[in-house]
Amino acid sequence: MALAVQAMLHDGGALSEDSNPASDSPIVDRNLTATYLQEALDSLSAKLISSWSSHVDTLSKDNQELGARTSHNASKITEFASDHNDLAEHVQRLEQQLTSMDTNIIDAEDQSCRNNLRLRGIPEPVAAALLPTYVHGLLKVLAPEVPTDMLLLDWVH
Repeated sequence: MALAVQAMLHDGGALSEDSNPASDSPIVDRNLTATYLQEALDSLSAKLISSWSSHVDTLSKDNQELGARTSHNASKITEFASDHNDLAEHVQRLEQQLTSMDTNIIDAEDQSCRNNLRLRGIPEPVAAALLPTYVHGLLKVLAPEVPTDMLLLDWVH
C-alpha cells in the first residue's frame, strides 16, 4: 500500500496514465484507501497528542518551579523590606540621640566658658526670641557706664 501512495505523491497526487490501477497498485478499493488513510491519520494524531502532552507536562512543571522560585523571592523581598525599615528606624533614633548629645555638649561647653553670666529671676512671660533684648536692657540698667558695643551676648537661653 505504501508504494502506491508514494507513487501518487511522486506523480503529483494522481495516478499516471500508463499505470493500471488494478494490476500495478495494491490500493484498488476506495474503502481500503479510506481505511488506510484513517489509520495513518489516527497514528499521526496519536503521535502528535503524545508529543504535545509531553511538552505541556514539561511546561507545566517548569511553570510550577518558576512559581515556587517567585514565591521564595517575594518572601525574601518582604523580609529585606522589613529589615530595611527596622534599620531606618534605628538610624533615626541614633540621629535623635546624636542631636541630643550635640546639644548637651554645647551646653556643657557654654557652662564651662569663663565669661558666662547666669541671671536668675527673669520673668516667665519674656519670650525666648526677646531674651537678648531684655538682657541688654537689664545690663544697661546694672552697668550704665559700659559702652553698648562692649556688652556682647553670644547666646541667651
